Amino acid sequence: MKEKIDNLSFQNYRPTKKNILVIGLVPGNKYNEITFSILSPDLASNKDVYLLKYP
Repeated sequence: MKEKIDNLSFQNYRPTKKNILVIGLVPGNKYNEITFSILSPDLASNKDVYLLKYP
């Protein structure tokens, strides 16, 4: 994974929008696709977590 994301900078879009990430500065000719892992909560052990469904 480290080879794919190199040394890109990741940050939250806003302090109130922690689920939206901004990645950059990104040269488009090198990073026309970006791969990174996302850790999701375990729904079986934490019943207070709800996930949205996208079409």
